[in-house]
Amino acid sequence: MGSPDPYPNNGTVTMSYVLINVGDTATSLDPSPGGGQPLTFFDVAGEHTGFTRTITPTNPATVVTCTDALNNSSALLSNCYGNLGPGEGVTITVTFTGVTSPTVSANGKADPGNFVIEFIESNNSISKTVIKQ
Repeated sequence: MGSPDPYPNNGTVTMSYVLINVGDTATSLDPSPGGGQPLTFFDVAGEHTGFTRTITPTNPATVVTCTDALNNSSALLSNCYGNLGPGEGVTITVTFTGVTSPTVSANGKADPGNFVIEFIESNNSISKTVIKQ
């Protein structure tokens, strides 16, 4: 989800990504940031002056952390680590401030390393682009 769409020049853009384990078994990834197996990545690109990120799990006991592969004034590329039990989910929200680029794009991918065996592997990606007024 991305909002507002369109956004004003030098405005604020919020991109959210919801990841849910719809299976009946927990993921069993190595959740060690920087050396483990990412649960997901969530990348947002657009010229900005600052950002905030929040991670909200559906189960308060669930721990998901994100580390940045790239963090500069034009992009935030994040790998997120953790595990989700059956039916559990997490919402990752990035809010850019001072946005001046003509577009802001976000891409998310669950299980980017394909470590979790799934019946359907082709439904793990999402993308959204919003435009400037």
